[in-house]
Amino acid sequence: MKRIALALLMAISVGSCRTAPRIPYKGRTFYTRVNIWYHPLRKEEILSTNYHNGEILPVGTAVRVSSVSGSTIRFQALDTNEKFRLHYIKAYVNVPMQEYFKRMFGDSKPMMVGRFSEKERRAITLGEVEKGMSKDAVIMSWGYPPAHQTSSLKNNHWKYWMTRTGTKTVKFYDDEVVSIQ
Repeated sequence: MKRIALALLMAISVGSCRTAPRIPYKGRTFYTRVNIWYHPLRKEEILSTNYHNGEILPVGTAVRVSSVSGSTIRFQALDTNEKFRLHYIKAYVNVPMQEYFKRMFGDSKPMMVGRFSEKERRAITLGEVEKGMSKDAVIMSWGYPPAHQTSSLKNNHWKYWMTRTGTKTVKFYDDEVVSIQ
């Protein structure tokens, strides 16, 4: 009887230690939900701050994910076969890895026609932010602002890093960009 009680207690303990179910990433095709910047010589060092210099892996790019660990997403662009490694740094993102993954990659190509104006679509394609763009268009063009400087997407000031030391602040009024400084 003691053995049965002990086995039951162990099963309950082990069951309660399980983490949330994981999304099966490996080998699946996803699409980038935002523009992702990378240095052509350092594709293995894309940080979750998404520095806005170098080249752009455009929104809607089909990628195959090879692995997702606690702090790294490895993937390959299907059109060019280039391999990338995206480093997840929770302090800059402030969401769990699964949520971060969903921000960066989706099951289908993002819809831009009908959702954004022609001006916004052009800016997104070029990786730019212009006056008059919506917050959703800014996210697609520049990605999510690092959370350690922009604590909420409801804020009207979003701070982005162009380089490790250079920043730009996007200011909004009524969900529309009014200035970029």
